Amino acid sequence: MAIVSLLMAASLAADTVSGYVLDAETDQRLADVEVAFLVAGEGGGMAEMVRRNTDRSGAFSFSGPFLSAGTPFGLVAHYGG
Repeated sequence: MAIVSLLMAASLAADTVSGYVLDAETDQRLADVEVAFLVAGEGGGMAEMVRRNTDRSGAFSFSGPFLSAGTPFGLVAHYGG
């Protein structure tokens, strides 16, 4: 299992979060990695809202009604390589 890093840029004014996934050992961008977008739920837990795969360049982007300015969120990369 490789260690991955998530790099992201949040533009909450546009209700979009985007970034890319890196292999932490090689600094190479990773394609086809599942990235989950989570928001703070009631009771302090995190709820997964959507999951997408990175594109050929390792990039991902999330937008939608679940993403608004000031909403606490988290990202989780699922990679088994």
